[in-house]
Formats: sequence, C-alpha cells, structure tokens
Amino acid sequence: MKNKQLPFILSILFCSVSLFSGQQNTSDEAYRYIVRGKMAEEMAKQTGEYDSAIQEYTTAIRIAPDWSDPYYRLGVVQEKSGKLRDAIASYNQYLQLSPNAPDAAKIRDHIYELEYKAEQILSIPDIVDILTSSPILSPDEWDYSATKMTNGRECRRIWSELYFSRESSDTVKVLRSLQYYPSRTYYQFLKVTGNTLKYITTINVCDETANIQDGGCDSIIENEIEVVSKKLVKVNQNVLRGGSGAGAGTGDKYSCTFRKK
Repeated sequence: MKNKQLPFILSILFCSVSLFSGQQNTSDEAYRYIVRGKMAEEMAKQTGEYDSAIQEYTTAIRIAPDWSDPYYRLGVVQEKSGKLRDAIASYNQYLQLSPNAPDAAKIRDHIYELEYKAEQILSIPDIVDILTSSPILSPDEWDYSATKMTNGRECRRIWSELYFSRESSDTVKVLRSLQYYPSRTYYQFLKVTGNTLKYITTINVCDETANIQDGGCDSIIENEIEVVSKKLVKVNQNVLRGGSGAGAGTGDKYSCTFRKK
C-alpha cells in the first residue's frame, strides 16, 4: 500500500531545503560585503576617508538586517569618520540584536562615552548661535580677559567690528569696513564651515582731506574668531596696516578670551 502522506512530506522537505538555501545565500552575500568593508576600512587608514567602508557595511545590513556584525563594523567606521551620533545608533542596534554578546558591556560603556563626546562637539548652527549671542555686546553674560596685547590695548575696547548678526543657520554678517567721515558702514557675509572664522576689516577714521595729507588713514585688521566651546570664544587680531588716528600700529597683535559666566 502506497503512503498517501509521502507527497506531502516531500513537499515540506523541499520547502525547508529551499528556505535554508535562501538563508545561506543571503548570509554569504552579506558576508561578502563585510569582507569588502574591512578592506575599504584598511585602505582608508592612509587617507581617513571611510565613506567606501560605510557604504559596504550599509549594503551588508540591507541584505541581512537581523545580523548584528555589520552594525558593529559600521559603528566603528562612523566613529572614525567623526559621525559620533550615527556610530551610537549603530552600536545600539548591535546590542539590540546581540544583547548577550561577550563584548556587550564594553560596547555599552563606549556608547556612554560617545554620548558625552558628541554633546561637546559643536554643530554649525551651534557655532552661529554662539557668535550671534554677541559676547562682545554682552559683558553681563561673558567674562573678558586679554591674554596678549601690544601698546597696552585690549581688543574688546578698540575694534567694534567684532559684532555678528545671523543671516541664516550657517551664515553670519560681520563688518567689512567702517568709514568715520562721512559715516558709512559696509558689511560682509561669512559662511560658517567650522569653529574658526577668519576675515579682514578696514577701519578709516579720517576724512578725504586728511587721507591725502597723511598718506592714508586706513587701518586693516585681520580677525580670527575661534569658538572653542559653548562657553569659550577666543579672538586674535593682527594689524596688517595701522592708520593714523586709529590707535594701532602696523604689526600690533591682540589676543582676547571670552568665557560665558
């Protein structure tokens, strides 16, 4: 007598083999991208460019989203790239998929470290916020000190060009030139791409007649504003040309520090 259940059993076995084969192929393909990512990561050590490694690990995750290993590798290269918040998310996903991994406690501690570190890093909007909070204009909020100066001058009390206004989330307006007689003010727009801004301003305190007689009254000042943190701003100024009446001579340097109270 033939076994009537045999076709059903064979069907189940066939489906099981097919499913296993599909999982194996997916794992092999994801593993391929893990290996490629490691090679890209190794090559990036020379240049610090980890975009290719990030792409390879991201592809492995797309193929095998429930596999924890590529999340860990992705977190490593994101951290090396300075993308700390992305790295935190990747490490957290690794722990979610492998909560009992041997290195789980170590990774969790490292996440806490990265969270603190990420909080200290200023974004471009953060820097614009700090610049336009006007430490120069808000002595009640910022403590001032002159760390270096020549001719007994302090940069805060001389150069009114250290004022910023917001134009957008990544652009500020600063003084380009100031003419005293007749009074005219001109501005320039600076795109903020990092925590340091460098620009030049021209201060003129003479009228046209005096300029002719004195051979020029323009003072040309090179400004460097560094936003170190949310509570520390450093200002360095170099007088490229000192005009008569401006109270500064060619080569004078000023260095000031502002600390938020």
